[in-house]
Amino acid sequence: MLIKIPCILYAMAAFQIAATPPNPPPSANEQLASTFVEVLLRQRSGLLLLKCVGWVIALLEVTVITVSHLPDWPWSREIMSALVLNGRTDCIYMSPLFVIGVILTLAGASIRYRCYCELGNLFTFEVSIRDDHKLVQTGLYSRVRHPGYLGVLLTVLGVFCWTACPGSWLRECGALDTTTGLFIVGLCGGLLIFISVGLLMRMSSEDKALEQHFGDDWVQWSIEVPYKLIPGVF
Repeated sequence: MLIKIPCILYAMAAFQIAATPPNPPPSANEQLASTFVEVLLRQRSGLLLLKCVGWVIALLEVTVITVSHLPDWPWSREIMSALVLNGRTDCIYMSPLFVIGVILTLAGASIRYRCYCELGNLFTFEVSIRDDHKLVQTGLYSRVRHPGYLGVLLTVLGVFCWTACPGSWLRECGALDTTTGLFIVGLCGGLLIFISVGLLMRMSSEDKALEQHFGDDWVQWSIEVPYKLIPGVF
């Protein structure tokens, strides 16, 4: 079970990268007209909440795993009684869904980070046309038009899998049996769903803005790269 510890920490570090803007927000005149969805997506407090809750869940599971292997440590009993609400100290294990979730998180964050590198200062969490904007058509952008969104969707799906799968602290140790636990998980789950749906809706507005700005160059690129997220599928 100790092997879960580096997996959890690597996965959370990957989520931290995927959910952290690589550049400051663009200026007001560079940002596109706001919609209700766009206004909510711009609120960094939602991302901060998700990252904080994710780190808390991850570190609590790491703590339970570590302490369960140190039964003679003076504080072991107190820590386990505080963090394992249902008394099941042997309930955390590595399930296949946990492994899948970690792989999805790492893959999604890797895609996201590569997009950061390929777009450079053009990559912002706000839909915008920068003053020095260029139409990037190389790397991942030669395969799909919105690889960054594919990365974040894979990351979100992965985090959901490994935090709430069978054998996880959240699932097995009684956290979901409390009103507070259910509220926090429900709030974060709702935010993740909203962000994911919002990003899918945002792709069309990005395409429209780029087409208006770059004209025939964008049209030619969209012909050469017809897929938005997954090559050969969508």
